[in-house]
Amino acid sequence: MNVKSPVSCSVRVLLAGSSRAVCRVAAVIGLVSLSASLNAASYTYTAPNSTTTNTWSTGTAWTGAVAPVSATDTTLVFGGSFSSGITATTKNDLTPGTPFLLNVMTLSASNSAVYTNATYSIAPNAGTNTLNFTADGATTAVVNLNSSKGPYSNNVNFTVSLNATIDGGLLTFQGSGSNSFNFSGILSDGGSARM
Repeated sequence: MNVKSPVSCSVRVLLAGSSRAVCRVAAVIGLVSLSASLNAASYTYTAPNSTTTNTWSTGTAWTGAVAPVSATDTTLVFGGSFSSGITATTKNDLTPGTPFLLNVMTLSASNSAVYTNATYSIAPNAGTNTLNFTADGATTAVVNLNSSKGPYSNNVNFTVSLNATIDGGLLTFQGSGSNSFNFSGILSDGGSARM
């Protein structure tokens, strides 16, 4: 996590004691901003080497055996390593009918299988679960594609079939990965999104 503190004190003393008050206010504001940034939660899904469909509520599929929590500062990481050309499916079964809030989704799985491609499917459970990409303060929503081809030019093909909304007007797709990413769900924004 990259945390930048907005605290700086370069105040000239115009009135006796006034610079201390300004610095204290800046320090308090900085601590509030810092504590908000430190509370951001990251959840890493680590069960790609199974043909069994895993649901998000199954905590054992997530690092630390904790299912993700919907929040504006949530980061979901879909990582792990495939050792065969299988399709691994994970389904969002959390709070049906209620959008799952997140700020960042990172797709970073690898594939070491010899000359076989793998598929990572991120899907809704019974079609009722959606994502809501939302800004977390000044941090806009992001999808990171950081998954690259394996040593035998083998792919991990990501398919995200969850419908999603964009809150806050901006969703950035970025990354240095060379695998394929298919967002096949409906992506809606209420008319203000930029991609």
